[in-house]
Amino acid sequence: MPRARGDVPATTARVAASVVTQVWPLLALLGALTCAAGGWWVMSGDPVPAQMFGQLTAVTVIGLVGSFTLHELAHLVALRQIASVDDVTLERTGWRISLHPRGRMSPGQVAGVAIAGPAACLLVGLGLWVLAPGSTLRWWYLAHAVALLPPLGDGRAVVTAARAAIRPRRPTTRRS
Repeated sequence: MPRARGDVPATTARVAASVVTQVWPLLALLGALTCAAGGWWVMSGDPVPAQMFGQLTAVTVIGLVGSFTLHELAHLVALRQIASVDDVTLERTGWRISLHPRGRMSPGQVAGVAIAGPAACLLVGLGLWVLAPGSTLRWWYLAHAVALLPPLGDGRAVVTAARAAIRPRRPTTRRS
């Protein structure tokens, strides 16, 4: 089966680059503000704006970009563990990044892959809560639990997989 136009093989580097590409305008704005605040510091001697924007940029890069990269990479790692998945492609639209497996998956495997992304972020968020209790970074990671709500992609995949798992199978009949 040929790849759809715009789909590329999903690699770790491509997934990470796609996340950065999704948020580049925000990163560019924060970078520009940090540079301007650094210029203000040099000219005025007041370091507060530079420190503020520097911290905001760091939290955004580690929190926003880091958590979404981890989320998508966890999906990719889970998909690569499934022997019946031949290929995984990456699709990036204006609003989202999607990994598309090619091959057969059981409902349990579909649910496991859907849960893998938010679960990885939740583990990191809980780890940050314990190891760095004063850090606000944990909220970027813990917020990925929302992805398991049924209207969103991962939650919708879990619901669809659960329905497929409990759907009664019709017996096949042979005609002579």
